Order: sequence, then C-alpha cells, then structure tokens
Amino acid sequence: MNQPIFTASRAIAVALVLVGPMGVSAATPALIDLGVVLQTTANTWSTFGSLRFGDISVNNSGWVAGFRPDSPGYRAIAMKPDNYDILSMDASQTMGWAINNKGQVGGYQQIGGNYKAKVFDAANGISQTVGAKADKTIAYAINDNGLLAGAKDTASGYQAATFAGEKTTELGALPDFNTVGKAVNSSGSVAGYGQGVNSRFLQYHAFVYTVANGMVDIGDVFGRGTAYATGINDAGLVVGTAQYHLPISDGFRAFIWANGSVKQLGALSYNGNSFAYGVDNAGNVVGMSNTNIGRDWRAFIYKSGQMVDLNTYLPAGSGWVLESAESISDNGRFVVGAGVYNNTRRAFLLDLAPVPEPGTYFLMFAGLATVGLVVRRRQKNQ
Repeated sequence: MNQPIFTASRAIAVALVLVGPMGVSAATPALIDLGVVLQTTANTWSTFGSLRFGDISVNNSGWVAGFRPDSPGYRAIAMKPDNYDILSMDASQTMGWAINNKGQVGGYQQIGGNYKAKVFDAANGISQTVGAKADKTIAYAINDNGLLAGAKDTASGYQAATFAGEKTTELGALPDFNTVGKAVNSSGSVAGYGQGVNSRFLQYHAFVYTVANGMVDIGDVFGRGTAYATGINDAGLVVGTAQYHLPISDGFRAFIWANGSVKQLGALSYNGNSFAYGVDNAGNVVGMSNTNIGRDWRAFIYKSGQMVDLNTYLPAGSGWVLESAESISDNGRFVVGAGVYNNTRRAFLLDLAPVPEPGTYFLMFAGLATVGLVVRRRQKNQ
C-alpha cells in the first residue's frame, strides 16, 4: 500500500499541534527597571493646569529618552536597548521629551531666560539648535522626518509651531489662547492644547493642526472648560484628557478624537479619573487611572474597546506597581512610564512582544524530535 508523503511542512505542522498554543498564552511581557535617573512626574501635578504630562518617550527599537537632574538644572538623556546605559546629551540645561524611530531626541535648552528647541542624536549625544535663530522656542515632540513640534514665544504669548533646520513655522492661532504642540505624526499633523488668556476662569482647549485644514479647535470636549490633546498617530487619531462630570463628582476622563467624533475611554473604577498620554499606530492608548477616589493610580492600556490595568500583565510577586504609562512606541511593542518598586519610585519599560518562554521551546523541540522518530520509522517500514 502506498504510504502518504510526509513532507517537511507537514512535520512542522504536526510539531505545532504537539506544542499547542502555549507559545502565545504562556508569554509574559518583559519588564525592565530603568532606575530612578529619568525625570518622571507620576502622581504629581504640573503648574500648567491641573494635568500632569508624561516626559519619558520610547521608539520602535526600545530606545528611551528623557531627562535627569543635573548641575545646574537638567540634562537630556537617552538609554540604549541593549543594556539601558545612560547616554547624556552634550549640552547642559537641556530636556529631552521625545525620541523618533531614527534615534533623534526632541527637546530644548534653557540658558538664562532664553529657550531654544534642540534635536539630539541619541547614539552620540550631539545636539543641534533648530528653528529661526532669533526665536525663543521649545519643543516637546519629533517625528521620523526630524520635524519638531512645540511653541514659539511671540508678542502675544506662546503659539504652537514646528521647527526644521533653521525654519520656524507658526501653526496659526486659537483666539484668546496661548498654544503649544505636544505631539506630531509622520505627515506633520500636530496635537496640543491652548491656555485661555482673557477668560475670568482659566480654560484649556485641545487642538489638532493639519497641513490641509490648519489649526482646528477641538474645544473642551465634554463641556466642562478644560481639555488637553497629548498624542496623535499616523492615522490622525488624537488622544488626550478632558474635564468630565463623573458619577459622583467632577474629574477627568481620557478621550479619543477623530474627524470631529469623540469617545470617552472610561476609567479603572466607577468614579475614577483617567488621563491619556500616548497612542500607537494601531490606536492603542496608554495613560493612568485611579482605582478608587483620589488614590491607587495605575498605568493602563486601552485596546479593543477596553481599558486594562497594565499591572495585570505582571507575574504575581513582581514587587512592582505600575502607576503611569507615559509613552507607547508607534508599533505598540514598548511602553514606558513610572511606578513603584519595593517602595521606591522608578521608571520602567514594558516589552509587550509575545516572546515564548523557555518551557515552550522545550515542548517545541520535543515535538520535532517525536516527528523525526515517526519519519524514521516510516522510512524503515517502506
């Protein structure tokens, strides 16, 4: 009787059946302790309104950028993904706010009362001033084309702008608002917010700028007077945070905005607040939310219509509490933020790639060995 042909592809298929789906289900995201050197603001509040913003960034290769205390002031830094050693930038009094997928860090330098937007090469620390030389500028974001987004000091206050080479481009104005760009995508679209200057009560409006439509006022989103846009992906999806009437009290909720439509992302608790800081190109959002009133902040990822506590990704007994997810890489693999490890506040990187555990490899090789034995027996009997 003719025996069926047992090809290599069928051998692999049998091996995968023997292993089963454990290579995915058994995978545990890798958590890397970045130490206490990165300047983080988790569980504190900025002086610019009542919302704190993330200041650690990560790219598709796992490079991390930020800044750390220096004498005097701060110094922009980058961290290599092979060992996460600290690479200090060449200029003092600098802050690194974002890193692109080419390893360029966007930020600025303060010298006295003067500010200059800067781009740093993460690998060698060399910096370059960008924008018109006479302008006072700050930058908070950079895209893969090296375009920086931030703000320029004008006679009427700070206005959102982009910088490339020695060119400064003002993005237009929101009447009665000082504006700043906080994120920029690959096509040069910018998301940010404005602070009201003539209102009796301080107001903040989110905005998005596109080359085609100019600056569009997203407004205060939920009608409570305050909204910030802090992220934008290559599809033009904008994320941020707005004041919101919670079930019991006023607070804040994270949102997604796209083409005039807004979605409120909820929170990790019934009356909880949530803050969105970054979005990847698949539309997954990261930020922080509290699990009870005013306490127990937890980092989250919002994906597939659900907000998930990132601490649920960690093995039991890890010693970590992840409190804030401040940036996600464009490809969605890496998340960086701030948390507490053994009662010490530290920065972290979470690698979400589904890497099989050693036991999975053992099962796979055992399966292949079994297939090899079957092949040899069939060949002997033919």
